Amino acid sequence: MRELIKTAGLNLGGEITQRLQEVNPRTYIGTGKVKEAQQLLDEINEKLDHRNEGTCCTVVFDAELTPGQQKALENVFNKKVIENDFLGSDNDEVVKVVDRTALILDIFAQHAKTREGKLQVDLALHEYRKPRLTRMWTHLERQSGAGGVGLRGPGETQLEVDK
Repeated sequence: MRELIKTAGLNLGGEITQRLQEVNPRTYIGTGKVKEAQQLLDEINEKLDHRNEGTCCTVVFDAELTPGQQKALENVFNKKVIENDFLGSDNDEVVKVVDRTALILDIFAQHAKTREGKLQVDLALHEYRKPRLTRMWTHLERQSGAGGVGLRGPGETQLEVDK
């Protein structure tokens, strides 16, 4: 896994391992390991901040995460950003959670040279990301019962465009 991380162009800042008898359906790892990972992330970011090198922006799992597990982990690791960002602006301090599959697809995308190779990687990336797009538009409201015929809520037209 270390070599995959290096090949993807990332720097390994820390490492946590856990032996699981049973996978946590919400976060894949147990709540204690989630807290430990958050503490390690905070320590790494503090060290990087003292050296003016930015922040740690990626957590890599050597496993296949479900879309729900990936989203739950991103919410935990970005809790401070979510709480302080009530305007929904783009923030550079967002931590992304990446599983082994996403990391490998990223490596293939970086190294694809031919047109056919790039198309195959692009197709694989789309297939991988498709289930992770579910409920991306929940912040948009649906049409309410009030109004008239032909009136749409702001989210209704976005949802139709996405279909």
